[in-house]
Amino acid sequence: MQNKNRSRKGYTLVELLIVIAIIGVMIAICVPIFRSRLEKSRRAVYLANARAIRAVLANIVNTDKFNYRDAKHGNNKEIGFWVLVTRGPSSGPSGDYSGRTVYCCAETDVIIDGKPTKTAKGTRFHNQGVEDAMKAAGLNLDTLSVKASNTTVNGIGGWDWYLVEYGWNDVAKEYDFRIYSGSKKESASWSKHPNPTNIELYLNRQNS
Repeated sequence: MQNKNRSRKGYTLVELLIVIAIIGVMIAICVPIFRSRLEKSRRAVYLANARAIRAVLANIVNTDKFNYRDAKHGNNKEIGFWVLVTRGPSSGPSGDYSGRTVYCCAETDVIIDGKPTKTAKGTRFHNQGVEDAMKAAGLNLDTLSVKASNTTVNGIGGWDWYLVEYGWNDVAKEYDFRIYSGSKKESASWSKHPNPTNIELYLNRQNS
């Protein structure tokens, strides 16, 4: 009788299994939510970086720091220059990009702030004038990259690279700015992406 009212010590195996099961359910619910929010925050950073790069390119245009009188591409005079940000040295678009994470480029005959376009590590379109303008604006090229996954968030897929360009808009028949994205080994040519890309869909949703 003296042990009848003794308080219980510890937990039974069944109770421990119930607690473990509850924790497992909570993790299963919380992890996808956390991942989704992490993806959203990363994409928000990419959009902010892309807008900052666009501002740098716009400043090049507005301050007449480019020479394009001798630049020709196909049947159109092209004065395009751009910045390409990738997931890594081997995750860029097809063609002329490999070995870097960030590429500062211009058309072959374009001169930016007195610096001609020439072949450099990873691309034949490197332009030091674009790179110098990025650094002068305080953008750290070493920290720019794509880290988010390609998972779909709110109905919009991801990307392996994004590109900010001042170039020829074949639809409007004029030069314009564009921010667009693509997958590994996919063409980075503006004309190859006539429809809004994933990053553009994301930008449009933020602006609406």
